[in-house]
Amino acid sequence: MSESSTVQSLQLLTASGLEAFARHLGGWVLLGHIPEAGGEWSYRTGAVTSSKSVRAVRNATGELEAMIDIGWTVFVVKKAQTNTTFAQTVLVGRSSTNDVVLAHSSVSKLHARIQLSRDCLVLSDAGSSNGTIVNGDQLRAGEGATLASGDLLRFGSVALQLFSPDVLWSILTRYT
Repeated sequence: MSESSTVQSLQLLTASGLEAFARHLGGWVLLGHIPEAGGEWSYRTGAVTSSKSVRAVRNATGELEAMIDIGWTVFVVKKAQTNTTFAQTVLVGRSSTNDVVLAHSSVSKLHARIQLSRDCLVLSDAGSSNGTIVNGDQLRAGEGATLASGDLLRFGSVALQLFSPDVLWSILTRYT
């Protein structure tokens, strides 16, 4: 999957079923919007007002499960084929040598690391200038936070939401 994919392109894949959808993704995903240069962006306010295509997705009991915009960019959390350094670590940052590239001035060249394992994902800040935040809690450099589907992550001014393939598939099949 290319890093320029959008939620709309993923939504079209849901008809193929969960197994094919997950295979196509190849890993967990971060969904979000790279803010325009010069503007501060907040997940709670900017995402809701940045596009008329933002939709609330609720679970069976009516609780809010996610806010999704079909125009958001999809970043797959997996090693780039060109980056074989640290096999179980996904590098996140502004530099094109990272596995997940967030092209924004508030993001450090190497901003954070995500450790991959069968059991969980662990995010740690790599000593970034503008910080890494998980669900509102700022990480100290080198401190790890275990991630779960639905977590809100912030790298500098770039806010993203993390989803496992099965949770994202479930949400997109209910997205209207």
